[in-house]
Amino acid sequence: MTATPIWHLVLKDLRRFAPFAAPAVLFMAADRFFACGSFGDSSGSTNELGIWTTILQWPMIVFVGLALGGKDRAIGDQTFWRTHPQAPTTVAIAKLIGLLILMIHPAALIDFLRALQHDLSASSATLMGLERCGTVGLVSSAALLLGASTTSLLRALTSSLE
Repeated sequence: MTATPIWHLVLKDLRRFAPFAAPAVLFMAADRFFACGSFGDSSGSTNELGIWTTILQWPMIVFVGLALGGKDRAIGDQTFWRTHPQAPTTVAIAKLIGLLILMIHPAALIDFLRALQHDLSASSATLMGLERCGTVGLVSSAALLLGASTTSLLRALTSSLE
């Protein structure tokens, strides 16, 4: 297993899923900045916007994980191209790296910057970023695995409701 096929898959996923991940990252940033009252005053409208960003960010994170896992499934015999099959471990590693770049790293960076904005120490800000990394990583990785083990996004959503 060489790094070239992995990075080829990662770059393909970044090109394909960046438009889906961008709204999720924007919701994560809005949640951290609007929900905490960073912009504007603490009136009801700012807090309502913060509540909505908090609620809407998680379905977006799950959707990106499901879509990323479901496109080139690492589980089963349908990995990447039929004419140029990739090993399931190659596809799985590429999907995890893509998830790290698209969702987990931006979430940690947003929390780190938010903590620094509140004059916390660099070590406290790093811990807050790592905590967010774990939370978003756990949710999006579970969605990635669910998407990789089902044949369609609709089946993934219905199986998660059972």
